[in-house]
Amino acid sequence: MLMPSCAVFTSCCVERESRVTKTESLVLKTATQRLLPPWLCARYGYLSAGMMCARSPYPNESPSSGDSGSALITDDFQQIGLVSFIFSDYPNTPIYTNVSYYYDWITRKSLILYCG
Repeated sequence: MLMPSCAVFTSCCVERESRVTKTESLVLKTATQRLLPPWLCARYGYLSAGMMCARSPYPNESPSSGDSGSALITDDFQQIGLVSFIFSDYPNTPIYTNVSYYYDWITRKSLILYCG
């Protein structure tokens, strides 16, 4: 199993929902996130083995409603997670699906889907 190259307490970045209005251009928004150790994530609620959590070092810079499925990427542009959900009591600590945990499953399903 691959391990995220974004070590605990180091920075990652998550894509956020972009909105287009008549006065704005389409701009991909990001939020800096720092992965938290599993024991700390467990304080926020039950997480399965394929989950991880993170928090922004900056106030009001977290994924929000509409950001589910957005990629959590490292500084060297490797995707390590997907925004999964946010506990309503802890809106600044989003929960991510750990992509490396599901690597074998993703590979198998991709082969079936695209290779026949």
